[in-house]
Amino acid sequence: MLSTVAETEQSFEKFEKFGTDGNKADPHQHATFQSMPTPYHPPVKRSVEIAGHKTSISLEPLFWDLLRAAAAREGQPINALVARIDAERIACVTPPGLAGAIRLWLAADLTRAT
Repeated sequence: MLSTVAETEQSFEKFEKFGTDGNKADPHQHATFQSMPTPYHPPVKRSVEIAGHKTSISLEPLFWDLLRAAAAREGQPINALVARIDAERIACVTPPGLAGAIRLWLAADLTRAT
């Protein structure tokens, strides 16, 4: 498991260079929100590991950027933060999908910060 902010960043850079199958990724999939003229961009699929199992998540670049920032701020790898969000969503009476849960968690995180 990754343990430092630097390792989290390195892990995320790997996501940006390679697709979920390990092959070179489509460069259009890996634009960050900061480099885009508009926040309207199709979702980008990335692979994460939860409890030792890989799964793919599709999020818009804005949400990937927010997720990376939240993980770095909390000093934990992206995979660990996603696993925590996943555990919280599963505990709900009617759990949303994982991508939706991540978006909701990030929105709630933004409101907690203000």
